[in-house]
This record gives sequence, C-alpha cells and structure tokens, in this order.
Amino acid sequence: MSKTSNIFGDDPFDGESFLKSYPDMESTPLLLMTTTSSIEGSSISDYLGMVFGESAIGIGLGTSVINTAQSLFGTRAGSTERRMEEVRRQALYHASEHAKSLGGNAVVGVRVDYEVTGGALFVAVTGTAVIAELSPVSASA
Repeated sequence: MSKTSNIFGDDPFDGESFLKSYPDMESTPLLLMTTTSSIEGSSISDYLGMVFGESAIGIGLGTSVINTAQSLFGTRAGSTERRMEEVRRQALYHASEHAKSLGGNAVVGVRVDYEVTGGALFVAVTGTAVIAELSPVSASA
C-alpha cells in the first residue's frame, strides 16, 4: 500500500492518481443543475432518468486532532473545508458527466447528501437528467 492508502484505497487528491482520474474536471463545465423540478424560462422536452455522482474522503485521526485544535483557538478548519469543497465538486462533476452520457443538457431536482461514518466523508449527488430548451441566459447561469 502507498503512504496515502486507507480503507477506500489511494488518496484521490494525491498528485498523479488524481490527474489521471480527473484530467479535465476543472476545465469541463458542469451542466445546468438546479434543485427545483423545472428551469424557469425553459421547457423540458424529455426526462432521461436519474443521475448519480458520488465521492468520498477519509477523515482520519490527524484531521480530527487538527480540527479540534483549530476550534479551541476559534479558527476555521480551512484544509478540511477545502477538501470537503473538492469532494462535493467531484460528486457534482460525476453527476453532470452521467447526465451528459444519457444525452442530457441539464439536471433538475438535484439533491446533495453528506454522510460521515467510519472515518470518512461521503458526498452523494442525485437528480434527473433532462433535455431542456435552454435560453442563453439560463444556460450560463
């Protein structure tokens, strides 16, 4: 096992393995995603099915100790927040790519769930892939 291994395998944020798994995540725009069941000003012509995106990070003893120390001194746990943001973006990216693979151009009814268990943070994104008649304003929103 590598130095960053945990029960979930290698750390997804570890240099080369991260770049191989997500070569263009930052440069690939997400589809329009909304928590509502419709897109204001647009009509939905087809519902393509549910889409999912999951991601996880390990939260080990070291993270807990650092967060406890930071909370004692009244500071925010910046490194943990950054990793949580990254894992959420990964889950949104996966859901967006899943919708694209079904032929969708938007995702409605998006729900983001977090679960902390067994020393790990799991983020799951669910929604419905749709084909919508997007206006230029809603497509760039």
